Amino acid sequence: MDYLRIRQRYTLLVRLAILLPSLPLLYYLFAKDNYLIKILCIIIYMAVLAVCVYIINRWYSQTVTYVLYSQVDLAAFREFIEINGESKNGKNHLQSKLAAITYHYLIGDFVSVIQRVSELDGNAKLSQSQARVLALYRIKSHILLGDYSNKQEFREAVSKTLSEYHNENREIVENCEAVYDIVSSQQPNDYFEELESDLKIYQLEFMYFKACNAVLKGNTAEAEKLFTALSQEDDNLYIVKESKKYLEEN
Repeated sequence: MDYLRIRQRYTLLVRLAILLPSLPLLYYLFAKDNYLIKILCIIIYMAVLAVCVYIINRWYSQTVTYVLYSQVDLAAFREFIEINGESKNGKNHLQSKLAAITYHYLIGDFVSVIQRVSELDGNAKLSQSQARVLALYRIKSHILLGDYSNKQEFREAVSKTLSEYHNENREIVENCEAVYDIVSSQQPNDYFEELESDLKIYQLEFMYFKACNAVLKGNTAEAEKLFTALSQEDDNLYIVKESKKYLEEN
């Protein structure tokens, strides 16, 4: 299911949630003279509406998360970014910007990632989890672009970035340091070996760095197995391009 269809279904469900309970409400408002009954009907209507909207929003959030992050559907990402980017709702507009950062990271446009993350610097509407993701994307994009000349420069940049986001998270440091070791220092780091996630977007990245780590450890059979599995995914993904490049050259 693409995002546009999800959005259309969401809009339809919200309209039905507003319309259907309103029919008996209108009947009682016009047919009954008892003032207390009218007030009670309005209260019941508002309660039913609140429950329905909550359930619909929960379904919408879970479905969008599944399509974008569990299926890693780039077309759905583009639709989500376009539709919500035009929204006048501040929350939806922010979600569009965050999705755009993830999208550009996935396709390997790391320069755009850094630029877009910088545009959100100081945004008070960011949650702690969102700030954590932005910090990860910024640091890893710099690593994958080869912007750090040595590990000391890398560590100083990590410390500065985390202080800017007020997020001194040890997990971020370990994650980024593992990427730096594998990509820049060309030294094995087993950080990704035991990592697991329910979301495919992270599963694929973990698999990619496991494969790169296997190459550094001389385990070419394991590396080829992982790169081959990754090569079956969307050709537009950065890690798929890199996996196919390895398989072609080895």
